[in-house]
Amino acid sequence: MVTMSKALLKDTFRSIWRTKARFISIILIVALGIGFFAGIKATAPDMKVGLADRIHNFPSQLSGGEQQRVAIARALAKNPKLLLCDEPTGALDYNTGKQILKLLQDTSRETGMTVIVITHNQAITPMANRVIAMRSGRVHKIMVNDNPTPVERIEW
Repeated sequence: MVTMSKALLKDTFRSIWRTKARFISIILIVALGIGFFAGIKATAPDMKVGLADRIHNFPSQLSGGEQQRVAIARALAKNPKLLLCDEPTGALDYNTGKQILKLLQDTSRETGMTVIVITHNQAITPMANRVIAMRSGRVHKIMVNDNPTPVERIEW
């Protein structure tokens, strides 16, 4: 196992402290372990959400949609068993929203991660394995979808 000295760790944190890479890198350290992190680049999650070219920007230099994609990258970097997404496409344009939904759908299929998307956009429900409709704070209806539609074929 590769280990990092305190000085190297301190320099690593210092070099990424003011950019959004800080947030992703810190999550990667926690998720992967410091020894493994020595060979990991902070841009890995950003490539999945289309922000590799913005890795050195300050959070205040990012749009709301870009900040939302950073949050998704941070969540995916942890590789959780359950991912709760509250309006994951809310601040995104149409194409980027589809890209993120495809990423969530593909990640769920490839890793077995349970992804719960909370949304008001009923047009995306065909992509789900199961839809739980709420009304007045209570479960109104549960629908099981044996053949989820690929995100590429969904329009809204």
